[in-house]
Amino acid sequence: MYFPTREDMLPLLGKDWEKNATYFGRIPLHPLGEQTLFAYLTIGRDYSNEQRTRFNGINMQIVSSMLALWMFLRCTQSAVSMVYTNPSRLVSWCCLLHSLSGTIYVVVVLSSLSPLGATCRQTVWLSAVVAVVGDLCLTAVLLYQAYLVHHRCYKILFLGALVVIPAPFTTYVAWTSPVIFVPSCGCTLVYPYYFPWMRFAPFAPMNIFLSSMFLAVVYRQYCRFGSAAWERLVREGVQLILLMAITNTVCLFCAAFEALEMFSGVFLLVNW
Repeated sequence: MYFPTREDMLPLLGKDWEKNATYFGRIPLHPLGEQTLFAYLTIGRDYSNEQRTRFNGINMQIVSSMLALWMFLRCTQSAVSMVYTNPSRLVSWCCLLHSLSGTIYVVVVLSSLSPLGATCRQTVWLSAVVAVVGDLCLTAVLLYQAYLVHHRCYKILFLGALVVIPAPFTTYVAWTSPVIFVPSCGCTLVYPYYFPWMRFAPFAPMNIFLSSMFLAVVYRQYCRFGSAAWERLVREGVQLILLMAITNTVCLFCAAFEALEMFSGVFLLVNW
């Protein structure tokens, strides 16, 4: 499958498109982003190569959205059970908020298949907000678990400031970047080159640090309990938390170095 580069986006954006754009406050809105998936799919009836490419790109987004909806619904079910069992635990509520925000986002994306559904720009703007919510929830879970396994060292909790401080800026950059439909991959945010690095800078060092802390716990448990250490770690949730920290770091690297060109933003959603 072909993923568009930043240079491929320029002809689609058009030269001086901001002059004729409508505005939301001071934010210019590209006309290609003000369509629903339904409207975009019904443009043209000639079944040209571009039309087939457009259908393939949209189908990819629909399939991925359906898989994401199934995943978030399962997570929501598990999170509700966690909250019911341990209503006083912060981790339980973070998991519920994380999964609920994901479910709401995917439902809004799928609503774009109807003529009166959300536009491309509205779904991208929503993703910018709920991604921050997901980041904060994930960070809270990681930091809280690190806080517990390292004998309630409160200094670890200050790492949360690395995520909270840049959150409004990443949302602002996402909202002020043009949103358009691209034939090969559907609804796409044309973000500036530095946008993935705004997320990489605070998250990657923190995740690497937390991963090393959890690995230290794994090693300490192995030295103490031998082959039974892994079962003990699974029971304490350290295994899952370590996996979360590592996958988070991998997704950040793939997004920052644009492994899928301008479609690399999907790694941020995978991480979420």
